[in-house]
Amino acid sequence: MANNNISMDKILSLIYRRLSWFYLSSYEPKTYGSIFHFYTNFFLIPNSSSSFESKWILFSLPTKEQIRFLLTAIMIVYHLLKYFKLIEFTDWFQFISGDITIMISSSFQSNLSLILAVSGLVLVTIIYDSFRTQKSLAFRTLIQYTRQDQQQQQQQQFSRSSSILMDYGCIKISSNFSHLQSLFNRFHSFVQIFHFFIHFTALIGEIFECYSDQTIKYIIIRMFTFHMNVIALNFLFTFIYCPIFIAFYLLSWGYKLSRRFEWDIENYSTILFFGTQWLPNKRIKTQLNMNMIQSYKMYTRLIIFVEELGKYFARILFFALALTIFASQIVLSQLRHLSVETYFTLLVLIYCLLLDYLIIILMTYSISVFNKQLNSIGSYLQRSINKTNRSSNLYLKFQLMLINERLIGRKPWGIRIGDLTVVTKSVFMKIIILYARFTLLSNKLS
Repeated sequence: MANNNISMDKILSLIYRRLSWFYLSSYEPKTYGSIFHFYTNFFLIPNSSSSFESKWILFSLPTKEQIRFLLTAIMIVYHLLKYFKLIEFTDWFQFISGDITIMISSSFQSNLSLILAVSGLVLVTIIYDSFRTQKSLAFRTLIQYTRQDQQQQQQQQFSRSSSILMDYGCIKISSNFSHLQSLFNRFHSFVQIFHFFIHFTALIGEIFECYSDQTIKYIIIRMFTFHMNVIALNFLFTFIYCPIFIAFYLLSWGYKLSRRFEWDIENYSTILFFGTQWLPNKRIKTQLNMNMIQSYKMYTRLIIFVEELGKYFARILFFALALTIFASQIVLSQLRHLSVETYFTLLVLIYCLLLDYLIIILMTYSISVFNKQLNSIGSYLQRSINKTNRSSNLYLKFQLMLINERLIGRKPWGIRIGDLTVVTKSVFMKIIILYARFTLLSNKLS
């Protein structure tokens, strides 16, 4: 079974390498190693001594990625000009410029241009902001651990508190970063294959719908410029999946670690409560007290770690939610009016809609569940105080008092939406209700 997995990974890696060349990606196994190392390498861009380069991270990217970024910017500007009719593009110019919206009827081209322009602009902002990890050493430390690159860990800045937590977490829940890398590599390989399938489907549609009344010269120009637009879209989709994938892994890892801490704390406090009579050895009691305090201190590190990560993810989450709520309305409106014959457009719109719902529903709900778990330490702390109050010494009581003062507050801990609020289950329900109302209003206006 293991050999089959290895052979499949090699085949997927080979396919991804060929498709990366096809879509002008700078991925190269000899340079970056795995697909995971290629994408996470952009999260570890070092702080430049030049104020210009530190502000404009674009110039720190590989040349091919800069070209793909530039192609994306050109596509966004083109569709903004087209939607707001600042420039009247002729049918001939739209054809030779590789405009993908001409494959559908003219009545829907304007809305599709709006989707491409706004979505592209926000996605570029999110991707560019995801590279700016200098504001969160905790996130950079997490990436260094998941990469398992000892040499680069020595060259990069890291958070000592986060490093201690990661080491402790590896012992407690046996974090398998190799499995994470394998899942990431397979996921991106299948995504790239799916993108190629959509591209191939679009080319077939182009042949039957757009090439019949054009000369060979213009068809060749169209195929080239159309491919440039596809490269821009491929850049957006492949890079946006990276922070999403890392975020889901982080939520899973933090949830498991939080549960393990609470399980340890509950066991220690229960033993101290029921074992007062049959634990005459003071050394054993002292060790149990120290273990429980250690678990609480590591839980404190976990909260600090999540708050530091929040500095990185809060802005990204805010832009992602705003984009998906807006874009999904236009996509739903288009799906109600498109016919089955426009299969390529249907496929792309459904793909975009699924990505929107992935962020609106699945990710937001997962964050709310994680934040609830993170803040559940209050009930465990209260039970620990009640169980150990009679049998514990003054040192333990004093330590628990300090921990209670630090951890239990009026405001919940966790990942936020921008600077607005922590994502709780009530906030998640408000987002869903807001989205439902926005959808109903959009349906009435359309």
